[in-house]
Amino acid sequence: MLEPSLETIKNAYDQGDYNQAMANLQALLQEQPEAKDRPPVQLYLGLLYAQQGQRQEAEAVLRRLLQYSHNRQVLHLARQALSTLLKDGPAPASSTQVSPAQASLTQTPPAQASTQESSSPAEPASVQSGLPESWEPAELVFLVWSPAETLERPEQQRCAVTLAQHLPSTDAYTLQLHMRRGGARVLHQGEAAHLWPLYQALRQAQVPVQLVRSSQVQKLILLPGQQLRDEGDGWGSFQPLSVTGDSKPAYRFAWASVRRLLITSARMTTLQVREVEIQQTRPWSKPQTQIEEKMVEVVQDYGQVCDLHLADPEAPILRLSDRDFAGNSPAPAWEHLMTWIQNQCPQAEVDRSGDVFLQEIIRPEWRNLPTVPWSGYYPPEQPYLRGGTALQFYSSLVYLSHQKS
Repeated sequence: MLEPSLETIKNAYDQGDYNQAMANLQALLQEQPEAKDRPPVQLYLGLLYAQQGQRQEAEAVLRRLLQYSHNRQVLHLARQALSTLLKDGPAPASSTQVSPAQASLTQTPPAQASTQESSSPAEPASVQSGLPESWEPAELVFLVWSPAETLERPEQQRCAVTLAQHLPSTDAYTLQLHMRRGGARVLHQGEAAHLWPLYQALRQAQVPVQLVRSSQVQKLILLPGQQLRDEGDGWGSFQPLSVTGDSKPAYRFAWASVRRLLITSARMTTLQVREVEIQQTRPWSKPQTQIEEKMVEVVQDYGQVCDLHLADPEAPILRLSDRDFAGNSPAPAWEHLMTWIQNQCPQAEVDRSGDVFLQEIIRPEWRNLPTVPWSGYYPPEQPYLRGGTALQFYSSLVYLSHQKS
């Protein structure tokens, strides 16, 4: 429930009487000057500025609101208003409104409509949708935002507006915030036959996106290691991690082939046996408490991870962690190791976007991800990366989306 003073502003705004709403808002601020910092007041101030054509003032108020407010409803409305401001004019009115996302996913472009009407019903779905021959129409694919380099602000705005017009549950302002942080982002996932036309339309609009197949992710090997050496003559050796005690052959690679260093700091956890109380409830009986031993996650502290992405599309991802690394000839400290690696391969791009990604893995869509195969495993008593499956998935997406076709 809004208080009466805010209720009068809301009612006038909802009825389209923006002058009266602004008058009510100014009256509130005269009576209660301290109310100017409250999120609902700031929200209506930004909305009214936008309705009166004061775009710069509206954008400044709404941006400040997104930076300091924690009210979910206010943040949602502010993002929507900013997204509208970033677009060139209001969307055309229609009696039967269809969102741009629904149109892009359900309608067929005119060039393809005539082709599909003339095609035989027995023709395979992959041919109708224009998929490559090796792709299955029902296979899971990921639409990934993956610019080759950081885009300028005007180009970010253009791409964000285009994406917001085609994708569900996105807005241009939130997309721009992520673009400024850098790194890849999963924009949408679904069947290949449904996402292929959308992918082609975005590529035609010069939006830097890639379509990554789930089968590609599952074939990619992530190799955890415990030692990295310089063998001279431009070559390095990577000793894979072994938790079973058997020695594994070192993986040799050229330092010049390292294209990217994905450096991430994340929380480390262990799996430990703990006694847990479990209440069992049965019909027509009292609840009974039973103590069972279960494996539970225990948070330790922060760990460091560095993934080496090589240019060879058949090469594995080489992963180093400060928990497994046995030391290096220059210095065992992690910061010194990162400096040493960057000196060995100065051409490699340093990508720290994994930190931003790990802040978002709580979302439900990250719980069932295709896992990148390991060459080894972490036993329960050893610390492992919290959200490790999601980080493996993210690292593989960055790796695959930047590979040259």
